[in-house]
Amino acid sequence: MDPLKGTHPVQRTTRTLTTAALTAGILLWGGWSASEMRAQAPAPRTAPATMPLKGTWTIDPFHSNVSFAIKHMGLATIRGRFDEFAGTIVADSDHPEKASVQVTIKTASIDTDIPARDEHLRNPDFFDAAKYPEITFRSSRVEKTQNGFVAHGTLVMHGVSREVSLPFRLGGPVKDPRAGSRLGVETRVRLNRQDYGLKYHQVLDNGVLALANDVNVAISLEAVPAKSAEAK
Repeated sequence: MDPLKGTHPVQRTTRTLTTAALTAGILLWGGWSASEMRAQAPAPRTAPATMPLKGTWTIDPFHSNVSFAIKHMGLATIRGRFDEFAGTIVADSDHPEKASVQVTIKTASIDTDIPARDEHLRNPDFFDAAKYPEITFRSSRVEKTQNGFVAHGTLVMHGVSREVSLPFRLGGPVKDPRAGSRLGVETRVRLNRQDYGLKYHQVLDNGVLALANDVNVAISLEAVPAKSAEAK
């Protein structure tokens, strides 16, 4: 027989909830203690053990990316990347002032997944890849901060050199079965394309730029010890 049969729906719901609460209480106090119940939960994952961060590292292009995003007509965000790049990181976690980084990007490798647009970006309206085949960054000093590190150095693009500061975070190093060890570096920065002579300028009827001046750049790199890279 249903003990709740004939009762009002609200009363049935209230009694059901009360029964569930009492059952939970019995399980908690008469069966499982709070600590015992917590013990049944999966143990939290522990971070992999890291190794000392020193030496010269080479960027692994197969597990790295250099990407950018820019606003089009004030509406959509257009995203792209550079597919060809290389670089070296000299690391010293005990003495950041001895660290350095240099990266070279092949301008013609720009890729927005639209071939016709990519060709336009390679021509003199934008990067003029034939005349300026490379974009480079070379640090002059590296400093440690509360949130990670900052690499101060010179960015050269479209024949223009400007001093920039790249805040970045390190991951690892961790053991790698093939390379021996591996580290990660991530940085984000906002650049004004006009500062580097990318002067393409079209204004819409509403006064909005067809192509925004600000470009958001995101770089995510993995690197392996230089000797491991040379052995491949």
